[in-house]
Amino acid sequence: SDREQVSLDLFIEPRGGMTQKLLHRLTPGTDGSQPRLDGSLPRLALFSGPHGISAPVGDYETVLMVTSGSGIVAQLPYLKQLIYGYNARKSRTRRVHLVWQLETRGKIFIASR
Repeated sequence: SDREQVSLDLFIEPRGGMTQKLLHRLTPGTDGSQPRLDGSLPRLALFSGPHGISAPVGDYETVLMVTSGSGIVAQLPYLKQLIYGYNARKSRTRRVHLVWQLETRGKIFIASR
C-alpha cells in the first residue's frame, strides 16, 4: 500500500499464561469496533519476521486461497494486497476464491474485520 500504516492488528488465540492475561485485559469496542487492549499494558513489543518470501499474488487473474482455522491470519495480508491492487488498478487479479475451513464458529469473528 502507498499509505502509512497507523495501526497493528494482533490475532491471539488465548490458551494460557500471557495470552490468557491479554484476553482478560480487553475492553469492549465502541460503535461495533473490535475490542481493544486497555492502556495499562507495558509498551514493549518484540516481533520477528517477515519469514519466507512474499508471492506476487497481483500478477494472476484468478487467485485460489485455501486455509483452515487461524491460518487465515497468514492470508489476510494477501487479501488486503489484492483488494488494494484492484481498487488502485495496480493488479491483474479479477477473481479471488477463499476456502476457509473452521472446526467451530468461534473464530468467525476474524472475518468481520
